[in-house]
Amino acid sequence: MSEDPEKKAPAPVAAAPETGSWKLPSGFENVIEDGIVKVVAGAVVGGVLGLALARSGKGGRLGYLGAGVGVGLGSMYERALESFHKSK
Repeated sequence: MSEDPEKKAPAPVAAAPETGSWKLPSGFENVIEDGIVKVVAGAVVGGVLGLALARSGKGGRLGYLGAGVGVGLGSMYERALESFHKSK
């Protein structure tokens, strides 16, 4: 039994819509990369301090880790604001 070749052909795909002209501000990728590095570094330092200083294990270790992540996020936020104001 041979099938009709028209049934095997895939349907044509519509062209993708054009994207807008919106782009990230210049240098913002660097801010994101720096933020990721700072958050990871803050988490590692906070975790090590938590292991060294919070030996009781009653949530102190997570507190130090959270503080390290918060410091990294805060630093990234400040850098992003500075970059945004420079681009205006």
